[in-house]
Amino acid sequence: MEDHDAQISAFLKHRCATCRKEFKNLNHLRRHEVSHTTASSFRCEYCSRSFARNDALRRHFKTCSKVEDSADVPAIKRGRKSRACERCQIKKLRCDGAQPCKRCMSAVVDCSSSVHDEARTASRVPMTFMLNYTNPVLDLVSDAFAISEAHAEPPLNPAAVVELPAGFLHDDDFMADLFSGIFADFDVSQNLDIAQETLPEFSVSPVLVGHRAAELIALLRAQHESMQTKSESPFATSKAIMDLANVVFTSHNLTGFIAAFFQFFHPHTPFIHRATFNVNEVSASLLLGVVLVGSIFCAPQDAALSARYFFGLAEGHVCQLLRQVAAQGDHFKHGEAVEVIQSVVLVHALQVNSNHDGNRRRVRVNCFSDIVAAMRHLGLFSSGRKEGRDECGWEDFIKDEVQIRLAHRVFTTDCMNTLFFKSPPQITIAEMCGALPSTYASFETSNSIEFSRLDVASADLGGRHKSLKDWLNLLLGEGWTAIDPSDLKLVEIEHLMSILFALHSLVFVSRTGLLLPSTYQVLRRATERWKELWDRVQSRDANRRSYVGFAKYGLELWWLARKVVEVSRLEGDRGAYMTSGPSDSLQELHGFIRQYSES
Repeated sequence: MEDHDAQISAFLKHRCATCRKEFKNLNHLRRHEVSHTTASSFRCEYCSRSFARNDALRRHFKTCSKVEDSADVPAIKRGRKSRACERCQIKKLRCDGAQPCKRCMSAVVDCSSSVHDEARTASRVPMTFMLNYTNPVLDLVSDAFAISEAHAEPPLNPAAVVELPAGFLHDDDFMADLFSGIFADFDVSQNLDIAQETLPEFSVSPVLVGHRAAELIALLRAQHESMQTKSESPFATSKAIMDLANVVFTSHNLTGFIAAFFQFFHPHTPFIHRATFNVNEVSASLLLGVVLVGSIFCAPQDAALSARYFFGLAEGHVCQLLRQVAAQGDHFKHGEAVEVIQSVVLVHALQVNSNHDGNRRRVRVNCFSDIVAAMRHLGLFSSGRKEGRDECGWEDFIKDEVQIRLAHRVFTTDCMNTLFFKSPPQITIAEMCGALPSTYASFETSNSIEFSRLDVASADLGGRHKSLKDWLNLLLGEGWTAIDPSDLKLVEIEHLMSILFALHSLVFVSRTGLLLPSTYQVLRRATERWKELWDRVQSRDANRRSYVGFAKYGLELWWLARKVVEVSRLEGDRGAYMTSGPSDSLQELHGFIRQYSES
């Protein structure tokens, strides 16, 4: 116990545990600690030179002489390229060149142009993002979003100003290292000014926020004392946790962490309504989840890095509440139960985000099954919304929308566990019979006036949405006619990503259940139809908001689904990802993508 307290004390003083040298801030200490190890875990894939730090490797890429030598130059195909599909060529009809073309759609036949284009696209999809996301060298998988430019950007809205915690995105060396070799035109000082001036404003009294901070500290201390009897707490004494908690959970830090949450995490998976999130009224468990998730985007601020010591305590607290909801949900008000589930989903995301197999295994085996049980108990997987503008006001719409989005977030997480860690699905597609989420713009409205001004609001309330189950039936079914324009108008990229993750889940069940011989053609056809929907929605949304996260690299996940189906039919050694059981590391999937994307 004394050794553990000494480590905490050294951490707070920025003292190297090896040579006892002290530094001004934690960022400098972490850089120094690298010098005590001879391990060079970052290797250049072109010249095999090794580096101790990832930023050094990124700078090396700029001058590596082997990069240009290894670039493949595609052969030029000369001559005029055909713009018509095969059917229009044979019949000598004018083809509009769409994918599929209008003549083939009206005749309800497969259009060869879309098939050929799909084949060409599949052969040239760069797997940059997925290779970064599955790279076990990264400390956090969320780092891949910044490396691949799939992270949320600060909105250019100077009116929304919030004072940030000291050190938040203000270490010039850190920012230069983070983006060195990734964004060629990245201006550190310019982008820091934008980030500082454009985070959401939270006009909450510092005194009131301080009261909530004290509440979180007391909650974590109680959880520590509960876990200490089982030797599960990361802290040896209550004094150690109080010393560090008083540094992390201040009014100033909480304001910055919450702002960072809604700026950088919320756009990826919005299932908490920003405008109605009241710091003074929200449950302590949900506030804790939001604060800790926001903290990971505030590194290398010392308090943000120190907040990671509390992830385990937060997990223990929210999972204990969740088990009560799953077993005795009737004793909770519906809104309270939903907030408990939201908090657990956030903490689950925190633990899975870390490339730590033990944390992932624990939340995958124990925590997530409780989430699914609680969702079923509350009937959230079949959540819908009231039909008609007269029957549903803005408040009711937001309440319904939070439940719908939460259900889809949990389902997508289940599919991601299946894809990334080969964990058998815990949620069936047949359960996803509720409504699809509305547009991002509808969910972001802050009052009934804004909501009524949106043209999309009437569509969201019209009840014409197909469910996720309906779309999967359509993609897998024998009949594939022209999509009803009214249905296509309501399809968002986020919906297509949920459908694609569901297809990945179906592929896993088919190949592990020895059903692939009878389902191969159906799955291949479903992925082709999904690609058709993707192209049409992408064309429709060309001038709309930019995509973030997985939505920006949807074609990489589509390529992966098709490649897994193809490789499943091969004989011989197909790699560890295709043959082993569940895993809590992304190494096997990373190896699979690298092997087959280069072949």
